Amino acid sequence: IRDNAMNFGERNDTVSYAHVDPDSASSFSSSSGLAIIFIEEFSLDQPIDIFMTEVALNVTAERITPDIYQLTPSVHFAPKEISLNKPGKIHFEVGNYLSSGVDETQCVIMEIKDEGPLPLITYFKDGIVSSNIYELGSFAVYVNSNIVKPLPITFKLKTNYPNPFNPT
Repeated sequence: IRDNAMNFGERNDTVSYAHVDPDSASSFSSSSGLAIIFIEEFSLDQPIDIFMTEVALNVTAERITPDIYQLTPSVHFAPKEISLNKPGKIHFEVGNYLSSGVDETQCVIMEIKDEGPLPLITYFKDGIVSSNIYELGSFAVYVNSNIVKPLPITFKLKTNYPNPFNPT
């Protein structure tokens, strides 16, 4: 790789590529399928070529606090800090990363900025955690062991069918 000043560097990454047209919705995934991004139509002002890389989790990585640690590899977009006109979505498949002591409800998607990871509002269902994003950057899933499993907000009572008390 050479930059504009003709400096030379070398890297070995697996890259996913997508050409995103502003007139249509787009979705693409990281090379391993860990992350999937969804961008709605008219989210960008002009067509753009996006590269997505995964950076393996560093086993010796420091914890943010004793209760918060990175669970998945981080996903990086280039060019970064491209603002979206409409919120996009990012999904992480975390089923393979969860251990017996960790529940998907404790997973938080973080946007990795220069000042450190910033938590995003995270939704979870069936081993997939997702969040809305407003710009392309770097993201990873962290575990916050202080989060307790939430109680259901709604419930429904339905009739039994077939009726177990019906004599016929």
